[in-house]
Amino acid sequence: MFRRLIPEDRRKVAESARVRVYSKGERIFAEGDPSDGFYLIVSGRVKIGKTTPSGRAARSAAGPRSP
Repeated sequence: MFRRLIPEDRRKVAESARVRVYSKGERIFAEGDPSDGFYLIVSGRVKIGKTTPSGRAARSAAGPRSP
């Protein structure tokens, strides 16, 4: 993901990165929350859910090996 960045830009990204660990079932953020950063999943899987305007639940999952 970051290989196309020049070394200086990669360094800046690495310096600002913070590792956070979340427990199973813990909400990371919700739709409408103010943006506070960029999330990169290093290990594990994250469930992504959204309720459509018609009230249907749409779900997906993401992780390091997700397409």
